[in-house]
Amino acid sequence: MTQVYFLNLHETPRQLAARCRQAGIDHSLPGVKAVGRQCEQLGERLLWHRIFNTSDPLRHDADGRPLAPDGDSRHISLSHTRHLLCAAVGESRLGIDVEYTGPRVLRVREKFLHPDELAAIPPDNIAANLTAWTAKEALYKAAERQHGIDLCEDLRLGACPVADPQKTGTLTLEHALRLSFSATCRSEEYSLTSLLWSGYVLTVAHPAGSGSPVSFHLPV
Repeated sequence: MTQVYFLNLHETPRQLAARCRQAGIDHSLPGVKAVGRQCEQLGERLLWHRIFNTSDPLRHDADGRPLAPDGDSRHISLSHTRHLLCAAVGESRLGIDVEYTGPRVLRVREKFLHPDELAAIPPDNIAANLTAWTAKEALYKAAERQHGIDLCEDLRLGACPVADPQKTGTLTLEHALRLSFSATCRSEEYSLTSLLWSGYVLTVAHPAGSGSPVSFHLPV
């Protein structure tokens, strides 16, 4: 099963660093000056500790993908956006992406959608276009070989659901709209699960047939 964890990032770097110290986690941030990036790095360490119950540092492979602690064969993917950090953990390759809701995606949709997808997804529906964008970001992260992937041609969505923004705009994470659909990455089949709630869209992708239903853990 794929597990998805959340951490709200409403606290200041000083508050997050205090939480790290309390948990015995390294809270040093050498060379990190941007407040937002400080919060992201400290939040990653806190979420890492919650998932794996270890204070060992977060490591990445040569492609920049996060690695589970030594002795743990699970796969992990991270994503963050305004005031929110998410992590997906599972037995197979996977990817996760979360985005804060905004109209910018409507201005760039031609850069990541195939012509068939452009025709199927309404150009004024922010929720539907963000679902497609997070799906392609999650697919890219889950791909076995990421080099040279073309978002429009290599990552193809199946019947991407078109969410009604009037229904998702007031939903809390606990009661988020959940969508399931399929996609391909260079002809490999993937299963995708999206959550839509007030202010956010999230998508998790993993290879089809990997037997990985998705379970979501609310922030604590």
